Amino acid sequence: MINLERLIALRKSFSLNQKEAAAIMNVSREAYCMYETGLRKPSVDSLSVLADYYRVSLDYIAGRSEVKSRYVDYTFKQRYILRYLSDVSEKSLNVIISVVDEDISPHAF
Repeated sequence: MINLERLIALRKSFSLNQKEAAAIMNVSREAYCMYETGLRKPSVDSLSVLADYYRVSLDYIAGRSEVKSRYVDYTFKQRYILRYLSDVSEKSLNVIISVVDEDISPHAF
């Protein structure tokens, strides 16, 4: 369920020691140390906390995916649009789509 090498590499890439990583997961340093050595398995909830902190997917930590990041770094304006998109009417969505299509069509890859 967990790729030990990735767990260690992620912690080190954030310049954390085991005690600091344990605090993020709200477990003891000893428990965290057992996670890294494979003597104990962390809960999915604990791994989710770490995945969020490291900005990676659970699949990446588990070694089931080579895709490290599940996050896209949107601009402020993009996040603003995405935040309200679910509340937009169908008619307005169609207008938005047509505007976007006009904007990207000449630049289509």
